[in-house]
Amino acid sequence: MKTINVIVSATALSMCLLLPVAAQAQDAPRQQVSASPFLIMYKYFNVEYEHRATTATTWGLSTSFVPGHDADYRNVGAFWHYYPGGRALQGFYLGGRVQVHHGSSSTASATLGGVGFELGKNWIIGKRTLVGLGVGVTRLFGGPLEGDSLTLPTFRIANVGIAF
Repeated sequence: MKTINVIVSATALSMCLLLPVAAQAQDAPRQQVSASPFLIMYKYFNVEYEHRATTATTWGLSTSFVPGHDADYRNVGAFWHYYPGGRALQGFYLGGRVQVHHGSSSTASATLGGVGFELGKNWIIGKRTLVGLGVGVTRLFGGPLEGDSLTLPTFRIANVGIAF
């Protein structure tokens, strides 16, 4: 009987100590999906998925598409973010990005590679609403550049999404 009391007491004590930690871990979002509602007004469609890898880092995938009357543009990329504050998906981040860009018109098309970095900040408002801003630079290479490269600024203009 004494052994059962010790086991029950140890289990109860463990639950009291571990449940708040588990509850806190569940409160921290593990991923987010977002897009820019403002860019849609200009027929620029983007979507981004970001997943927490550690307490301070994330990895993600993004894509965008701009349809045109005579030409289209699209890209797809992967990124990695480091959150110095130690709260992945929340606060200031810096990171790197690798992308493939493709443009086409009725007379020509080109596919280019891209490598870049970015700085930004995410806010989680309430329990699930994510708002993010960011800026960066991407260097394009390959395709018709024939050994040259082209550096472009990048902007993450108020992505709004869901963190879960």
